[in-house]
Amino acid sequence: MELKWLEDFIAVANRQHFARAASDRYITQSAISRRIQALESWVGTSLLDRSQNPVQLTPAGEEYLNIAKDLVERSYEGRATISRFSRIDKSSITIGCLHTLTLNYLPELLSSLYGSIGKFSLHVIAEVPSIEEHISGLQNRSYDFFICYAHDSVSINLDSRYYPHIDIDQHWIRPYQGLTTEPIDLSRGTEAIDYLEYASTTYMTRVISQLLARAPFRKRLSTMYRSSLAESLLSATSEGIGISWLPDTIFKDRPEDAGVRLVTEEWNIPLNVRVYRLGAKMRPLAAKIWEQLENHRI
Repeated sequence: MELKWLEDFIAVANRQHFARAASDRYITQSAISRRIQALESWVGTSLLDRSQNPVQLTPAGEEYLNIAKDLVERSYEGRATISRFSRIDKSSITIGCLHTLTLNYLPELLSSLYGSIGKFSLHVIAEVPSIEEHISGLQNRSYDFFICYAHDSVSINLDSRYYPHIDIDQHWIRPYQGLTTEPIDLSRGTEAIDYLEYASTTYMTRVISQLLARAPFRKRLSTMYRSSLAESLLSATSEGIGISWLPDTIFKDRPEDAGVRLVTEEWNIPLNVRVYRLGAKMRPLAAKIWEQLENHRI
């Protein structure tokens, strides 16, 4: 049995809807269905009555819901208690950060912080597979901060009363194609456009989906490649495999130096760089960092 199975079950019980629960959990509907089926197999009985609309708990599900909530709460409490042993060093900070920001933004931000408050030891966690796990890292106090992209059209499920945030920068997501490929005209034509998209569990795919929902060319897009990493999409785009929407921070210099060029100046979207923290009292070093981040507020 896995902890995320319990969290998925709780989400569906709260939402009474698989798709909405999957959206809250930043996973696909098929993934959350598989996990709950695995949980039901593990406990040995059905927990949800799928014949009802909205989805209802079975009698066993009603009984198990409180058990699941208790197990999740105690698991995170235990992890938070143990994690404090690895954070005894008062000069060490742990940050959860999206992969692209870790590679292309965090080092510059860190250099600025060093110049303001002096050097400190930093543990960056970027390898988790989904934004939901980053959120869990903040909620269970494994992180001091969580740095991510944010856009008003796609909410992040963190209550600002308990998880204050500040937006410290803004990047743009724009459509690119390979430097040596024939120019693509999004405004006219009916031919299919080879499309490189982000994995369905990423935050980026939700933002871009909002943008493309109103695009007249959206039905022309034919997905040829899918990845959770912007760096992978950049590499595939530079090889002429298709077009992709990429954050401008991924380019160290000109896009042309990376083998790509803009498809159009239109159909771009701004993303804020957002920093979350726990609303609880911070350690002195974390409080200093937050104070400096406030100076970057946009």
